[in-house]
Amino acid sequence: MSRNILLTVLIVAVLAGGGFLFYRELVKINPESGALSTPTQELVPVTSGQAGAQGSTEKKYHQTVTIDSQSFFFDPDAFRVKRGEKVTVSVRAHGDHTFVIDELKVHAKTPDGVTTKIEFTPEKEGAFRYYCDRPGHKEAGQAGMVIVEQ
Repeated sequence: MSRNILLTVLIVAVLAGGGFLFYRELVKINPESGALSTPTQELVPVTSGQAGAQGSTEKKYHQTVTIDSQSFFFDPDAFRVKRGEKVTVSVRAHGDHTFVIDELKVHAKTPDGVTTKIEFTPEKEGAFRYYCDRPGHKEAGQAGMVIVEQ
């Protein structure tokens, strides 16, 4: 019987250790500021025109975008828009979340199982973080970036 208990404790320890290592990679602490940070995906300009066309550097803007809001992430986690033009974001929520862009004064609740349509017109250029303000969600990585350009 003690052998079964020892085996159970060993399995639990291995699973807990693996979970800790996974979480540590998912959410890292910035050694300089002590702030939580999450891995970011580099935003690469999308070229328009024919696939594989060389020399085209025209950026693709998404004035209408659909975002999936799930446990601790948004998909996509970045998109580009033009300043001064209306943006429509449709957020498909899987769970109760929010969609917030502080600098652009956007704050919307996104209830579970509902697609919420959010419209705004960015009047300033820059990179602005969007996130879910439910406790712990932004800190766990449920955030993205909207790039507003001329």
